Amino acid sequence: MAKYSVRYTSRGRWIWTITVILTIINLISIMAGYVILGGDAYTGEEKENKYFVNSHGKYTEVTRAQWIYSYIHCLLFFVNVPAVPIIYFWLRAKGDISQRIDRLGW
Repeated sequence: MAKYSVRYTSRGRWIWTITVILTIINLISIMAGYVILGGDAYTGEEKENKYFVNSHGKYTEVTRAQWIYSYIHCLLFFVNVPAVPIIYFWLRAKGDISQRIDRLGW
């Protein structure tokens, strides 16, 4: 059985931890907002100064602040998700993260 270990520099651990924590917080915020508001603003719409979130074709009216909250978190999702592998490979290239696989398990 192969052993697998990851080594971080203090800088690499700090950057990686912050990246992962922020991505998880944003994902939880999106899911909580989706459940509480009844949909998301990214697929919702604004008509005549009324704001709607959408979930599977069902529109629910929300306040402007709720709509902006949902919209910002949905947009940040498209930044956070690609940022995780980009930052990981950047840290690998800089030597802040290194991996070791011992195929023999010794």
